[in-house]
This record gives sequence, structure tokens and C-alpha cells, in this order.
Amino acid sequence: ISSMAYSLARNKKELSFWEEMLEGFIRNQSSFETQKAYLRDLQQFFSWMEKEGMVGLGEITFNRAVEYRDYLKVFGGKVVKGLPSKGSNATVQRKICALSSFFEFVARELLVKTNRSITNPFRRVDRPRVDNSITVAEALVSKELTALMSYVDQLPPTLINLRDRAIIKTLFGVIIRNK
Repeated sequence: ISSMAYSLARNKKELSFWEEMLEGFIRNQSSFETQKAYLRDLQQFFSWMEKEGMVGLGEITFNRAVEYRDYLKVFGGKVVKGLPSKGSNATVQRKICALSSFFEFVARELLVKTNRSITNPFRRVDRPRVDNSITVAEALVSKELTALMSYVDQLPPTLINLRDRAIIKTLFGVIIRNK
């Protein structure tokens, strides 16, 4: 945290302020895993800022936030054999969310403690879409799907069974076709 605070501070007085700010933000996260992830995300962000020659959060504009998001898409993943890999949509989304939360936290704290304001440049940054949903066809392994279709085919030809068979076959046909 001290190294990150050092990159934000212009003098010793500000150093303790930013250390307190960063520690407060991390402590404010309810999950230990979230705290670890957000700390890594902030370290990566401040490292990027330093490489880009930026000093202080005031230099992070909306355009710079979009640049950072694009950087994460290319270099935001895990480091494999000393080289950063491409960031998955979920990883990029989490890192942008962490930074947006950090800027919101800083904005509130700055206003309360110093009567200064700062805007959140990450608020409007489009985040990659993450599709966590799975289809019914994906959830059923092929054996189960085959067994269900065999079962439906063996039902006696009553009006209700014919209706149910038509519904099930139609739904699976649509799911498989869309896949």
C-alpha cells in the first residue's frame, strides 16, 4: 500500500493521507478474497500509471480509463512464464469494477475530509460482456439428453403426452439450433 500511496502523494503529508485512503478502501471490502483481488488490481493500475508517466489520480480522464481497459484486454491476464496474458472479459470487468469502486470511495472521502471533489472516470467505461448463463442443452450431458428424448418417444400416445413430447422436442430443437 505504501508504494501505491507514494505514487499518488506529492509530499509527506499527502503520503499518509493516501496510505489511509488505500487501506480504508481495501478494509471496506467485505470478503478477504475481494480484498486480495482489489489490492492486486490497484497495484497493476498504479504500475500502469507509472509506466505511462502519470502522477496522481487527477490525470486519469475518461479517455485514459478507456485506454487502461484496452490495455487490460491485451495484458490484463495472468502472468505466464514472465509474460502477461490476455485478460478474459470477466477479469477485465472485475478490474474496471475495482477501479470504479476505488474512485467512488476516493470521491466520497475527499469531499468529506478536504472538501475537494474528484470524478470517477471509470463510471462510464463500457465493460466487457460476460455471459455466465448456460443453456439447458449445455447443462445436460449427451447421455441425459438422449435418455430424455428416448423416454419422451416411448410415452403412450395420449393427448397430454403428445403435447409434452412436442413441447420438449421443440425446445431442444431450438436450443440445439441456436447453439
